[in-house]
Amino acid sequence: MAPNTVVIFLVLLVLAFIFVATSNTNINTAATQMLTSNCIDTDNQNYEEKGTCIDSIGTYADHCDRDGSIREYYCQAQKCTEISFKDLPGVCVDGVWTYLPS
Repeated sequence: MAPNTVVIFLVLLVLAFIFVATSNTNINTAATQMLTSNCIDTDNQNYEEKGTCIDSIGTYADHCDRDGSIREYYCQAQKCTEISFKDLPGVCVDGVWTYLPS
């Protein structure tokens, strides 16, 4: 295959994965990010939405840790990085931070 064909194939493969792996993804935003960046965060570091971060190393899904904290993955300097916290009022459920009514 020609090098351009391989790049186009890989871009389409990643976009197909994003479409299948995430139900709350804005595909137009993800496609734009993929064409202009080496890193995609499908929820744009939104703790109240389960997202997936994809970079050249791997794919990382937001999730809850055993201690009840949320592990949120996001893009920084073209790579996925993570933040973990549980000091906000609320609970982590399936990778989504849910605020409790006061």
